[in-house]
Order: sequence, then structure tokens, then C-alpha cells
Amino acid sequence: RNGEDYVFIAHAIADNRTINNQIEFDDFTARHRELSTTFKSLIFQQRVHFSDQQPDLWAKLNPLYPNMQEFLQKYENKRNLFIITTKKLLFVHKILEAHHIDLIAENVLDTEGNLSKRRIVESLLKNLQLEPRKFYFIDDQVDTLLKMLPVGIQLYLANWGYLTKPQEQLAIDHGIPSYSLEDFYRLFGKYPQPTVLV
Repeated sequence: RNGEDYVFIAHAIADNRTINNQIEFDDFTARHRELSTTFKSLIFQQRVHFSDQQPDLWAKLNPLYPNMQEFLQKYENKRNLFIITTKKLLFVHKILEAHHIDLIAENVLDTEGNLSKRRIVESLLKNLQLEPRKFYFIDDQVDTLLKMLPVGIQLYLANWGYLTKPQEQLAIDHGIPSYSLEDFYRLFGKYPQPTVLV
């Protein structure tokens, strides 16, 4: 999913529409798809303007998780650290810059152009000539992790993100361990490995 969903949520609220589940939401977005390009263009323009004109305030509205700034600043093996995101790269780089985090620009990747995270990871494995078991992928979206299972990489559920108990249980049922932020720092702070953060 991406931030465009918020546009449709606002549209549903403005229309006094009640949406009870994901299927109804997907149906609603499909029926209003013609608005997508206009909305995305206007929101993108506004975000660029806001982040350019009020960078300090914009950075405060895009905080990192506790201690994440220090973790990313001190991570030793930055050439093997990747971020794969549904956010637009422009804004990811602005967030990193605002928090004084220097990562390798080419290692920050997005799903623009209908690329899935799985396809990006498979491409990284091929290009880096890495064994899948040496690649660690951390995400707070269970659906994304389940799609990664056939790839054979090390999967971890970030339970500090947008997560419900049934989703966490679904991950555990599929053999995907659930990690707290403290677990994450302990494991990946000590052993710099090829890692993906989302």
C-alpha cells in the first residue's frame, strides 16, 4: 500500500461513506480511480512546497522511531544496508537529510513504477550474488513478508509498526518471528549484515 490511500479515505469521509473492510475500500478506490492522478499531483506539489519552505517543521512531522537516528548513523556496514519503501525517494532523502543520516543513495529504493518489494529483493540478490539466507528483510506488513517466503531470505516482522495481534499471529503461524525495536537494535547493531529496512 502507499500514501495514496489517505486521499481515498478523506474522499470517503467527505462523501459520508462507510467502509467496513479492505474489500470495500479497494472497490471504492477502483470506482474513483480517475481522481488518482489529480490527487497525487496536488499532494506531491504541496508536500514539495511544504518541505522546501518549512524544512524544520516538515522534519518534525516525519519523526523516526526512538534511537533509529543513532542506529542508522552508526551502522558500520552501510554498503550492505538497504531501505526499500513505498514512499517517494525525494521525501525519504529529505527525511534522512533532516535527521543527519548519511546512507548510500543507491541503497535507498522505492516501489515506484509498480515494482514490488519482492522483485526488488530478488534483483538485489542477483546483483550482489548473495545467498538468500544471508539477506535479512524486516517489515511491519505481514502481507509483504508472506509474499517474500518463496525467496528464501531471513524474514522478521517489525512489531513496532502498524500491526494488529491477528496479523502478528499470522506471521508467527508462517514461521516469521516478531521482533520489538529493542530486539532489532540488539540483533542488527551487533552483527552488520545485508539488511533491508522498510
